[in-house]
Amino acid sequence: MYYKLRHKFSFSRDISELKIIKLIAEYLEAKTYVRTDGSHVDVNIVRLDTCEYLIKFFDKYPLQSSKHQEYLIWREFVIIAKGFNESNPLSSLDNIIFYFHKLVDKLASIRN
Repeated sequence: MYYKLRHKFSFSRDISELKIIKLIAEYLEAKTYVRTDGSHVDVNIVRLDTCEYLIKFFDKYPLQSSKHQEYLIWREFVIIAKGFNESNPLSSLDNIIFYFHKLVDKLASIRN
């Protein structure tokens, strides 16, 4: 049986910022998608190594307000996912699921 944790970081900007967003996405090796109505561009970051680039960036240039708190939770998730994917997943799956539930609760409390 194969186990793998999935993680995703995404953001959306107005289409007028397409040029800079494409440069950022290229640097992060992320994918960009222009919405069908042409109003916004979305960036999705799903590879673990790309998430690690983003962590280095946000650690150096922190987000502001509650977004920083949400980032810290996402950061924990990525670090745990990396450890999980590098270890024997069956040996620690229950502990990881329990810990992720705690992170989800923490995120919900920030958003409320």
